Amino acid sequence: MSYGRFSIFAIILLPGILFSQPPSISTDSTPIPAPVAAPQNAPEAAPAQVDTMPAAEPRQSTSRPAAAALEPESEQVKSSVKHEANSNDKDADDKASKDNDDPVNPAELHHPVLWHNPGKISSLDLYYGQGGKRGQPIAPFTFESEDHSGTNPKFDARDASGKKWRVKLGTEARPEVVASRLLWAMGYFVNDDYLLASADIDNLHLQRGAGKAKNGRVTDARFARKPSGQKKIGIWK
Repeated sequence: MSYGRFSIFAIILLPGILFSQPPSISTDSTPIPAPVAAPQNAPEAAPAQVDTMPAAEPRQSTSRPAAAALEPESEQVKSSVKHEANSNDKDADDKASKDNDDPVNPAELHHPVLWHNPGKISSLDLYYGQGGKRGQPIAPFTFESEDHSGTNPKFDARDASGKKWRVKLGTEARPEVVASRLLWAMGYFVNDDYLLASADIDNLHLQRGAGKAKNGRVTDARFARKPSGQKKIGIWK
């Protein structure tokens, strides 16, 4: 190539080379402001996360007193279920024998117990049951009131020691006593149930089942009583 042609190419290419350098410099310099702007926004986001963490602590602290508040309620339920009953006090015995056949509200139950270890079953007295021989009803008996619930005749009577009993007549009397013995032997909670072959009830008058009580005498009668200090608060739904 001659010197003249080379000079012509140099004159043509030189402006392009000179003017192409500034864009390369600007592309290298443009990323510089971007990293600087990012750290300026980052500290603002960090305090926002720190501020939200203390807000969660009050929720935890308020939930703990709510759980602790259940303890006094459970004590109130226990006190309503169990109370110190005096067998010689008629008013206290009447209050303990009142039945509530409404379903139990699960929210009112705290640590319910359905079963306990009965121990050595062979050592239990399955003839007299949970109440034992000393706990059986003592004659004479006095009629108090009739219970119209259920399908079999029932009434309340008080024995010579002042204890109040729920007396049931009819075909369910015998099997109920047997069932209560078996359940008690397996560790379940039952009433003090006894079956009397016959019993004389003073002032007995019934609207139903009158044929099962002639001249105040009943036969094959189940006498049931809740253990001392217990009260029926409802039934399982």
